[in-house]
This record gives sequence, structure tokens and C-alpha cells, in this order.
Amino acid sequence: AEEAVVVDDTNEKHHMPSASTKHHDLDAGHDENAEEGKNGPTYEFVAEPGLLLPAQSDLKATMALGRLVEWLKVETPFFAEISLDMQDGVSFLKAEGDYEGGKRLAGLPIFTMITTATPSEGMPDNTPYCDLTRRWDQGLLMRAFTKPEGTASDEEKRDHYIDSVRGSKVLVALCLIHELKKEGGSFYQPFLDTMPRSLSQPIVWSNEAIAELQSSPLVPAIQHARQQLHKDYRVLAQNLFTHPAQGFTEAQYNWAMLYVSQHMEEFRLPSRPRPVKALVPLVQFMQVDPVRGSLLTGTDGDLLDMVDITLSGFDYTAGEPLRIRKPHCFTSQCLLLNYGVLPEEENPYDHLPLVVVSGGEANYQSVVADYLGEDSLTPEVFAAKADLLVAGSATDVALASVDARLMTAFRTLAMTADELKQAQETVTDENPLIMYAGRKINDENEARASKILSEIVFNSLASYPTGILDDRQMLDELKNEEEEFKMAIRMRIREKELLLGVLQELQDEGLPLAHP
Repeated sequence: AEEAVVVDDTNEKHHMPSASTKHHDLDAGHDENAEEGKNGPTYEFVAEPGLLLPAQSDLKATMALGRLVEWLKVETPFFAEISLDMQDGVSFLKAEGDYEGGKRLAGLPIFTMITTATPSEGMPDNTPYCDLTRRWDQGLLMRAFTKPEGTASDEEKRDHYIDSVRGSKVLVALCLIHELKKEGGSFYQPFLDTMPRSLSQPIVWSNEAIAELQSSPLVPAIQHARQQLHKDYRVLAQNLFTHPAQGFTEAQYNWAMLYVSQHMEEFRLPSRPRPVKALVPLVQFMQVDPVRGSLLTGTDGDLLDMVDITLSGFDYTAGEPLRIRKPHCFTSQCLLLNYGVLPEEENPYDHLPLVVVSGGEANYQSVVADYLGEDSLTPEVFAAKADLLVAGSATDVALASVDARLMTAFRTLAMTADELKQAQETVTDENPLIMYAGRKINDENEARASKILSEIVFNSLASYPTGILDDRQMLDELKNEEEEFKMAIRMRIREKELLLGVLQELQDEGLPLAHP
């Protein structure tokens, strides 16, 4: 769930747009009625679920791409040798000539991006930007993002406001909704017209498609993300909906939030005290690739409020699609959950997370109990093992290969009372746990660790109703239009391959397994 689409790993407080700024949104389409109802919610928005964007044909999408390029050529001073193309209904950005890694892709003014960042001092008064206070009163916005006072617990208060960790994405999503509600009158219309009418993240899949993930860790993450989106929408509706012009459906909010989670970029510019978090034109047409993708970076350009967008790390030849790597999101599970993308090739970053200590207590005690004597199964022994693992930063590990960190955790879980006492006497700050248990302690402990680990892997495999051969046959029988089901089955195949790979590696090392 920590990799879910609605989770933001930054601790930066969001920047609330100021109602007192001298800059105003002068775009056509602003509804003056949105100024009403500033004293609190007086209107409950009720509408049929639906997206903000109407369906469009491939021809319309192609025309929209052309308008975006023309718009950017007018508004921006520099483009590298790039162009937009469409193949099989998918739009992508490609290099026109040979593109050297680190070369400037484009120089984009901040006002071409959809962001809550206000124009810098010295910019013209009519510089476009997303001014949320043109639709929602500043006080109501502040209330939606401020922890309520009172005696209620923090857990209870979380249901009544949007915290700062998530706030930056929610604010940009509100910007997107605000601009789309202008119904063609937004300054950003060429950008808006290129946005997809549907999204591919599992959070919008049918329940039948999600069921095809079987016992994947993605299932609880999807459920958590859905609950979080619903909670956020309820908070916004309770605080912001004071007039019909201010309302939007939950489906519309979900679409905006998922698009923002998929495409929002963050730049730290020396000229600004806070990071700029924005939807950047063109970036949505880069292919997400955790292995061969470039990192997108922004630096201050030559002009005020200009951002130089560069791709670092890889060179591209003429005609080659430009690829982007998303920081902090490399595993197939993370990419599928956040971006609706599942790499076709084997992803070396893939692993299954395994938590061996939670809440200060060692997990899998019932499995460990099958391999140790009574004197090594007391609460005191388990508590001491948990303390060792916490101190050794080995509370959670990755199931992918049998490495030193994984075996450190399981050699510790497999310790007898005597082995634990010896470890406590040996492990110090200068000689940490991974130095002690990162290599074999003794033959008996090594065998127990392998059996405990393989028992957990066997149990995980058994939780999937089908095997890999059945999965591959099902995949071959699916039709082309059943893409959600295909991605679900490919994801569970990848997870089973990781689990089987751990068993194979233990066997190759000559270690005993819990079962033949």
C-alpha cells in the first residue's frame, strides 16, 4: 500500500494558493457564481458519474497533438529535435535526430504547466496560472487541508481533512478539475485536449479483473487506494461544495487524481523556496521504462520562470521513442499500480516485500515453531529476536534472490536460545547484525533458516489458486481487448516466478526445503 497511487513520499508541506496575490486567472470560462457561498457548504452536488472529458476518436486525438505542438511553439522559446507520433492508437514522443543524454529537451515557462505555483515577482500581472480561489474560497480550501482542532484522536481527525503528505497531489488534481470545468475556455486547452479519456491503473479495473490478481499484494493496495480516494472526495465535498459551479463527481475526482499521480513532476529550482509540482506538457507522451528510461530533471532557464527540461542517462537515435524513469518506482507492481504499465521484459528490480517484524514483534512465529524446541519459543526469545532485527534494520526484506539481507533475517528467526545469546554478545554497533548473520552461523541454523524461508514461500505459492502453466494457457486464450485481465495474469505469473526462483536458489545452494 505504501507504493499505492495515492501515496506521496514527500514530506513537503503543500503550498496553498494565496487569495491576496495580485495575479489572477484571466482565462475565459470562469463562472462568477463560484464566488457565492463562502461561509460554508450549502449545496450538495449530485450528478451522474462520468468523466470530465468526452470520448474522442483517433483522428481527434491526432489533431489535438498537433494543436499542442503548435501552442508550445508559440509559448516556449526552445525545442530539441523531437516530435509527437501515434502508433496503434498510442501517442508517444520520439527523437527526430540523434539525441544525446543530458541535452535540453525543451525550455518551458512555468505558466505552460498546470500547477499551483504562482508566477514569480516581476512577471506580468496577467500571467496565467491555476488560481483555485477563483472557484473555491480560500478559507474553505484551507479548512479542507487543515487538521481539525478538538479532543478527537488523530485517527478520527484523519477522516476530516487531507494531510500535507497527500495535499500536493490533491491540489494539482483540483487545478485540473478547475481548468476542465471551463469547458473549452482554459488557457491550457491544447494541453487538456491531449489527456486520455480513460486510464489503465488497476484502481479503475473491474472487480473481475482485480480478482485475476488472486493473492497478489496488489489487491490490498488497490483496496486501500480506493478507500483513500473516497475519503478524500468526501472531505472535499463537505468543505468546498457551496454552489453547483464548485461541484464535481467522485468519478471525475478519481480520474483527475489518477492522472496527476501518473504524470505529476517535481522540480527543485534555486529561484524558488519550494519544489514546483506540476503537470508538464509533453511528458505524458514518454514511455515509462524502469530499466532504460531517462530521468527527467528541471533547472532554472535563462529567463524568469523558465524551466529547462532535460533527459539524463541515455542517448537516443532518430525515430526512437523517448523513455522516462520514475524516481522511487521501479518494480512491476509499483509501475502497474501507479502508471498502468507492466514491462514486457523481465524487470531486474522486481521483488515481493516480506515483513519479518511489525509492531515490534517477530512475524511467522507459528512457522518458526515447527523447527525449534520449546525453550526457543518463549515470548522473551521472540522479543529478543525482534529487537535484534530492528537494531539491524532487517525488519523487512525482499523476496527475489537469496541475498545476505534476506538470510540475515531468517538466520535470526531460526536461532535457538543459545544461538540468540551468542548473537547478543557478539553484535555491536561496530559489528552489526548483517556482519554476523549475513554469513552462515552454523550448519544446523542454516538448514532451519532455509526450511523456515521455504515454508513461507510454499505457503505464499499455495495461496494462488492456479499454477504458472495454467496462467500461461489462460493468457493465450484471452482476446486482445481484455487488456486488464492480461495484465493481471502477467502480474501474478511474475510474482510466482519470483517465489519459485527463491526455492530454486535455495536448492542450488544445497540447502534443504520445507517440502520436497
